Amino acid sequence: MVRIVALTLGGAFLVFLAGSCSSKKPQPPRPDAAAPRAKVTAEELARAVQAENALAIELFKELRAGEGSFAFCPPSIAATLAVAYAGAGGETAEELARVLHVRDLERARAHAALGMLGAKLAQSSDDVQLEMATALWAQSGYRFKPEFLQTARDSYDASVNEADFKSDAAAAQERIDRWVKKHTHDKIQHLSTELDADTRLVVTNAVYFLGRWLSPFKKELTQDAPFHTTDDREAVVPMMQQHDELRYAENDALQVLELPYASGELSMLVLLPRDPKGLAAIEEALPDKLEVWLEKLDTTKVEIFFPRFNVEKVFDLREAIGRLGAPAMFNHVAADFSNAYVADPSNPGLYISALAHQVVVDVDERGTEAAAVTELVAKAKEAVLKAPPVFRADHPFLFLVRDGRQGTILFIGRFAGP
Repeated sequence: MVRIVALTLGGAFLVFLAGSCSSKKPQPPRPDAAAPRAKVTAEELARAVQAENALAIELFKELRAGEGSFAFCPPSIAATLAVAYAGAGGETAEELARVLHVRDLERARAHAALGMLGAKLAQSSDDVQLEMATALWAQSGYRFKPEFLQTARDSYDASVNEADFKSDAAAAQERIDRWVKKHTHDKIQHLSTELDADTRLVVTNAVYFLGRWLSPFKKELTQDAPFHTTDDREAVVPMMQQHDELRYAENDALQVLELPYASGELSMLVLLPRDPKGLAAIEEALPDKLEVWLEKLDTTKVEIFFPRFNVEKVFDLREAIGRLGAPAMFNHVAADFSNAYVADPSNPGLYISALAHQVVVDVDERGTEAAAVTELVAKAKEAVLKAPPVFRADHPFLFLVRDGRQGTILFIGRFAGP
């Protein structure tokens, strides 16, 4: 079973402290009830998938420096940036459209398509849960434009909540932390960013994924085994084992294995270089070679050795997103969020002071045991007659969790050892 949760703190959007503050305390506008979701064409939905996957690969290349394990959730980051895009104006909006890869879509259509993609990702059953939640936490008395709040609600199913950061930032943060725990099923306990009295808006997006393998690994077969890291260390990992008929491909440089979840729609794609030090070359080949590798997948019997592993990571995304082409929103002078707030001397402008992302990935043997035992026994008997390829993940590999319905990359990461 694989449990993955992700949380993006999408800005503490903080005020640009310019001009005098009025003694008036107007209440922030409340959005109306969510309007019916705008219709999205198949072409627009396909463009949203392409946009999120492009951001996934670009951000992966920004975050992959070093040799350690890491993972992140592109849809969570994209949803948070999309809410920021809804409030942006001028050059800030142009930069966000570029990073989100939606410059060729009219702005309202981009929000409709990105929002529809997020809604289509969600699913819930005994074997697979995929949940996404978005919330805005707005300073009481700060005047946000109703149109901005309505877009967040209509397109991204965001809840809009008042908070009083000015009077008691700690209490507001505790309240947000409770939301975080609830929507990540206690896998993430609190925000990585400390909020303060200058905070005016916090956007949070949480993704929770629970997937049971279609063919689970038998726990009694798991044994400690060596794992060869890129820095010539040899670590010990609990190595799961399985003999199964799965989609598999190989060439001189790498082996590719698809591990399906019980829903049949989601799967984990594992890219394992032949050379224990060859992962960098595989990562450099993204995204150009990914579709080529996927097209070569074919069902065959495979002898699998795959580690039980855990990855936890916290990212400050400001520099990475800035390098991808959207630095203005982090600049307290250049940032333009004029579509988010009512501009006057008592309601100074906004810039993004923090963009943080937390992820937890746990991979183990659990799943639907009944189906696994039957399938495993039948296939193990045939192994005597036909020797299968061996997929031994005992050195660093790349993994992606994909939605086969649209081809969306839900999670992407690297396991480089414990």
